[in-house]
Amino acid sequence: MIALMSKELRTYYNSSMAWILTACYLLVIGLVFVILLLQFGSASTRASANPMGMGEVKVMEQLVYPVMWWMAFLLIFLVPLLTMRLFSEEKRSGTLELLFTYPLTEFQIVGAKFFSALLVVTMMVLCSGSTILLLSRLVKIEWPTIGVAYLGLVLLAASFVAYGVWASSLSSNQLVAAVVTFGGLFGMWLVGVFQEAVAVVKEYVGDPSNLTHFETMARGELNSHDVVYYVAWTVLFFFLTMRILESRKWST
Repeated sequence: MIALMSKELRTYYNSSMAWILTACYLLVIGLVFVILLLQFGSASTRASANPMGMGEVKVMEQLVYPVMWWMAFLLIFLVPLLTMRLFSEEKRSGTLELLFTYPLTEFQIVGAKFFSALLVVTMMVLCSGSTILLLSRLVKIEWPTIGVAYLGLVLLAASFVAYGVWASSLSSNQLVAAVVTFGGLFGMWLVGVFQEAVAVVKEYVGDPSNLTHFETMARGELNSHDVVYYVAWTVLFFFLTMRILESRKWST
């Protein structure tokens, strides 16, 4: 499993895909940070001119939380591009059957693909933390809140990657895998946007939107319900991918 995972990581970083996506991710986060910082500076200036309004300027709420939200939202666009080739390329080139001849179980094969992609995404997320470090030089940061937010980002990324790996196992066409992944993740975000339309679903199974669960963690609230949601999502699609591989293995 470790050998297969190392191979996947080399494939990512020997090509330009991981580097380009990481650069784009950091560029957008950097631009968002600069824009929010300028807005926060203007708000601070106005508040300082009116002592009665000083309490309205909150660093964590007006600056840190929006940056964290953008870090999570951008993963909807980047994860499909990172996961689309994991099994689709194996199917297209005919090397998937070769994997079945190795002394590896379906769990090990899926695990190697999953953890290699998750590691790439985690590295992207951690690199974006440079904005928070820069901000800590200027204002006081609540580090426990940051820790919970980054835990939420990793859990969110794990659920996204698990879904993307499953989508990649469905087709030998990378574009189809990317579209299925993006459509599913974007659709789940839209569920959170139109919460009133899914009020009945929310009443019985809780909030089904992936980013809505992250929003509470981004504010430093560590809730077992949110953690269980992401773990359940990840385990579900990990299991479904294993079943797809198992059915293909017996059909070959």
